[in-house]
Amino acid sequence: MQAFATQPYERIATSYPAPNNHILHSLLVRSSVQLLGTETWTARFPALAGILAVPLMFLLGRNLFLSQYAGLVAAWLLAVMPAHFCYSQVAHGYSSSILLSILALLFAKRAVDEGKYRLWAAFGLSGILGAWTLPSNAFLVVSLGVWAVLVGDVNVRRKAVATTLAWHRTTRWVRWPPPSICTSVPRHPTLRSSNTSC
Repeated sequence: MQAFATQPYERIATSYPAPNNHILHSLLVRSSVQLLGTETWTARFPALAGILAVPLMFLLGRNLFLSQYAGLVAAWLLAVMPAHFCYSQVAHGYSSSILLSILALLFAKRAVDEGKYRLWAAFGLSGILGAWTLPSNAFLVVSLGVWAVLVGDVNVRRKAVATTLAWHRTTRWVRWPPPSICTSVPRHPTLRSSNTSC
């Protein structure tokens, strides 16, 4: 919390000085601490997204497999998964990332099935927020876009491509990845010896 959430909002939103900075989560922690005080529980309050992920996993399992039992099993497995349990307690953005990934998959599946623009928009928004929380979520959004193109009919393909391209344009508009990511990668200790550059 000291490294990221204490910074001004504009610095949090536009800076990516280290891979451990989960931008959206840092913004939520900053807001939580400002509104509720500087107690330990207020810094961990945004991690409650892990609790919200459990009922959403039920909806996703039910939607994917057309069975309430599948939804219950999926929700139960997520609830008792040690990694998810741990991420839901610590003041990091992994639980938010899990929640937004489930939302992106749920909205993508429903958008392919129903073809409504609002579902495509919800898929794009959850993808943007997920990538803003954890940059590697960008791979999930692109993968879901490719999946939608492969399984959908012509109208679904058009909407999937449009949503994925709009997502790409929007992530460039919100400056993701921030310019500082290119300056921070060569300084990362694990990459110092390699010839990696942005």
